[in-house]
Amino acid sequence: MLCGCSQRDRDAGNANTFTLATGVKLIDDPAQCPAGAPGEALAIQRTTRGYRVNVSSYFACQDELAEPYLTVPHAGKMTLVLGPKPSEFGFHTSCECARSLSVELEGRLAPGKTLYVVNDQEVVGHLVVP
Repeated sequence: MLCGCSQRDRDAGNANTFTLATGVKLIDDPAQCPAGAPGEALAIQRTTRGYRVNVSSYFACQDELAEPYLTVPHAGKMTLVLGPKPSEFGFHTSCECARSLSVELEGRLAPGKTLYVVNDQEVVGHLVVP
């Protein structure tokens, strides 16, 4: 017996699918490395819809960032994961520069929990959610 579903059924099901990127949105990322950008820094502030995390770190110069995501909470801790998009050649530029970016988090954090931030598999820092 053959079973199937229409494309419309599949698309409707995806609208409510949870992924690790649900509620996580990169909102400010300069395309180029600005002169005078700070080194590594981390801050979080409450917004009307959740939280905004501001990250200053060293990112690959010409690479675009992959879609950021939050890990599943465990023991009161979550990790915001940042990094370059995978290259079709399997490697990234060897150049790094300081950039500042902002990530908006909606419906995923709770006050008093610890948020770790990782950029390209290196820990930038951690902070307690206000």
